[in-house]
Amino acid sequence: MSSTEIVEALKRTPKGGLNYSPLKPANLLQNLSESESLFLSPNHAHLVVKLSSDVVATPPLVHSSVSLSPLPPRDKEEPEHGYYLHDKEEQDGSPALMYAYDKDEQDGSPTLLSQDIENWEKSLEESFEEEKNVSAIQKRHEFVEKRKQITEGNSKLLEDILERKKKLRDDEIAKRTASEKDRQWKIEMDYYSLRQQYAQIASEMQQKLQMCEQEKLEQQERMQRKAIEKCTLLKQNALYMHQAFISICQQAKYPHMLPAEVLSQFERSLKTTLASLDSEIISGNPDSKRVEDLQGTFEALCRDLSGLQGVVDDCNQRGEERRQEEEQLAQQEAARKAEEQAKMAAQEQARRQEEENAKREQEHRAAAAAALQKEVILTAQKTPLVPGISTAGMPKSAVGEYKTLQSHLLETSKSLQPFVSDASSKKYRFDLQKAVTLHVNAISAQSGQQVLDKLVYLRRLLRKQSVEVSGRKVSTNDHPLATLFCCNLLAKKFVEQGQVAPKHDIFPYAAVIAALWIEFPEFGTLFLAHLYQACPILVPYYVSKETGMSEMDHMVILGYKVSDDGKAESEDDFLKRMSGVVRLYAAIIQTQVAIFGAGVSHPHGLERGWMWLARVLNTDPHPSITATALGEFLEVCGYVLQKEYKKQFKKLFIVMCKDYVPKIEVITSQRGPLERLKHFLESCERSGKVPEPEGLLKIDFWKSKSLGGGIVAA
Repeated sequence: MSSTEIVEALKRTPKGGLNYSPLKPANLLQNLSESESLFLSPNHAHLVVKLSSDVVATPPLVHSSVSLSPLPPRDKEEPEHGYYLHDKEEQDGSPALMYAYDKDEQDGSPTLLSQDIENWEKSLEESFEEEKNVSAIQKRHEFVEKRKQITEGNSKLLEDILERKKKLRDDEIAKRTASEKDRQWKIEMDYYSLRQQYAQIASEMQQKLQMCEQEKLEQQERMQRKAIEKCTLLKQNALYMHQAFISICQQAKYPHMLPAEVLSQFERSLKTTLASLDSEIISGNPDSKRVEDLQGTFEALCRDLSGLQGVVDDCNQRGEERRQEEEQLAQQEAARKAEEQAKMAAQEQARRQEEENAKREQEHRAAAAAALQKEVILTAQKTPLVPGISTAGMPKSAVGEYKTLQSHLLETSKSLQPFVSDASSKKYRFDLQKAVTLHVNAISAQSGQQVLDKLVYLRRLLRKQSVEVSGRKVSTNDHPLATLFCCNLLAKKFVEQGQVAPKHDIFPYAAVIAALWIEFPEFGTLFLAHLYQACPILVPYYVSKETGMSEMDHMVILGYKVSDDGKAESEDDFLKRMSGVVRLYAAIIQTQVAIFGAGVSHPHGLERGWMWLARVLNTDPHPSITATALGEFLEVCGYVLQKEYKKQFKKLFIVMCKDYVPKIEVITSQRGPLERLKHFLESCERSGKVPEPEGLLKIDFWKSKSLGGGIVAA
């Protein structure tokens, strides 16, 4: 084999290894030739093997002889591109190098093939780039794959050769006399045996692998069948569950009480599970993990279904209880409506009665107002005349009003007699008296808040609401006559307080009385009756002594107080009390009721003051009381009358000064009240106006309490 062929063979061999093909033992040592040899590893005796033509080499590395021939010693510093391998058994520890030599080289030096191989690969790549066609690329791919296979085989063979080489060296040391042919034969036989064992092991492994694959496929088929069966069973159970769910829902007697969200969520979960099971069955290859998840979902749905049964039973029970409650409530509502209708009927009847009473009262007031207007006109017509005031007697309307009120007061006393004389109601009456007395006595001009608090308390009492008395709750709703009893008691207490109250406290009392009078007309009527009874001059009404009437009885009728021992009070005490009553009356008629609410009219307003003044001037004066009553009235109410009636009041004032006061001087023996009256009139005449009364309540007095819609609406 020529060196050219060797080079061509080595070009097809990758760097770092040699590729040997299996050799046939029969032809192993045939046709040895010394002309063409391949020498391996310097400094040792090496094998030079000549392969016959029937040796299979893929590709053949060397088609030449194999012989034993020592190589001449060489320098170990060989070029980098030489083919070499390490030999651990070198005596000096240096690596053993393997080179290819060609005897045909003239100088006997080794032929270094690495550069030629690189040049060959480079030319081959350039040819690939020039051709650039599918055929060349395919061939290169085939070559690369083939070279890769050869490289892998050569590496294994080289490792085996190196192992054998080591063994050979050991045999060489042990048996120097053994021939190299026998050693080579043994190596080849061992190599062949190993190849046979390797092939047998590979065949057995392939068979086992095929059997494992077959078993794996069969196991997968069994698992698929089981998964499909499991999915089918789960689907059937899910369908049964759906029917059970529908049956449970149909058992609900009160479907509206069922938790709709829970039911809809359960139904959605069940339908989703059925759809997933159908999908797994149709696919024919169910996922075991997916099937396990579906089974867990199905078990959870089973638990939820059991819970739904309990929910339906609970809803049925609660619905039945609610139905019974609704029936009871309906019965109670029907009874309540019947009671309300009866109560409304009674209230309607009472309202009609009140309307009739109010209508009669309104007619009475209209008649009184007409008479008042007539008297005012008459007074206005007579004011220019100084001596022309009539003294013929009291007006019939005043006398009639006085008698009517006294009759009403007597009837009220008779009506209250059963309640007053009832021993079982003594404690109750005592609580009512205490509630009235304490709060009436506590009214003062201290502050608007304090006055309003007392007013609110008394209003609650008359409205039949609960109030607190000495830590106990009391209400006028506990007895049908309790409200009338409190109205009468209140009227009497206010009149008594008017007789003894200081001047500056008159106006707070007047405000509370006016507010209660607006809301409770019965209280106003009783108050006016008690007022006229205590001071008949406010009518004005002078009771003459009748035949057979004792002096003491006559004094009682005139308003004097008589002690238990039969002695009447002194004239000064009498005039002092009457002064307080007149001041209270004058303060009431001028009270500004606008603070109690918008659109509220005064039940006994300033026109009654004008009417009283006109009646007094048209009546002959009384020796003891007229000067006192007239002076107190003008001092409290003259300021407002002048602002309201202006010129008419001026005319009346002139008549009073020039005609009426002289008449009083003629008949009276009490000079004190007369002098005070004259002094007041003279001061007013000099200033041209009536001074503002002491203690008059201004709007600032009520700022301590936000009135809003008025006290009445509070």
